[in-house]
Amino acid sequence: MYNKVDKFKEIVDGMLDLYQRKQADYGDSAAKTFDEWGLVSFLVRMEDKMNRVINLTQKQGEAKVADEKIEDTILDLANYSIMALIEMDRYKSELTSHNIAPEKSNKKNGNNR
Repeated sequence: MYNKVDKFKEIVDGMLDLYQRKQADYGDSAAKTFDEWGLVSFLVRMEDKMNRVINLTQKQGEAKVADEKIEDTILDLANYSIMALIEMDRYKSELTSHNIAPEKSNKKNGNNR
């Protein structure tokens, strides 16, 4: 019988592995972008991925890039969602450590996080 919980764990484990490899290759560029642009930095990346899913779905197998799988793009969306949550948590944690309430922050994009 198909076990969805086991499949969920397998997918999340794969996402963690991919995240760790990309962190090693690219560094923490997402944090830098988040610090500059706030949550919108992830929303733009996610919108690009959503547009790719829509385009791949509409073409139904006619993609010109052979190794561009819709599953990979959906996993990218999931990873970006988790990364956004991590950056939001980091931001709140940093404010708390400085005794600043997140809603009273004067940072450029503080209200967007």
